[in-house]
Amino acid sequence: MGALRIAVVFSESLMLEGLAAFLREMQDMEVTSLDPSQPDAATRLRQLCPEVIIVDGEGVGQWPDLTLPQLLVGNPEAKLIDVNRHINQIAVYERHTVRVGTIDDLLATFGTRDSAREGEVDA
Repeated sequence: MGALRIAVVFSESLMLEGLAAFLREMQDMEVTSLDPSQPDAATRLRQLCPEVIIVDGEGVGQWPDLTLPQLLVGNPEAKLIDVNRHINQIAVYERHTVRVGTIDDLLATFGTRDSAREGEVDA
């Protein structure tokens, strides 16, 4: 199995810069750092086809092509990890695409048990 492809997107975050350096030392990880202020950052990110994208959501949101929704759309196979260093929290996002043919298919994506309709009561 090949190395896990990780992109770390940051401009002025010493924490993410340190995280990228740390991950580079680990086996089976191919880590690329990207500066979101570069005009080709979104294109380069798509070309990398990373399996994991680590971002500072506050900093990345300054660039229209690199908002969290844009990152998910442009990199549909990647797991997106948003590091919020101010509150010591990370959020993990993954994009899931589901074909929906009926309303029951749609309701099933909500995570209900068998169907949202099971709770219907006959009058």
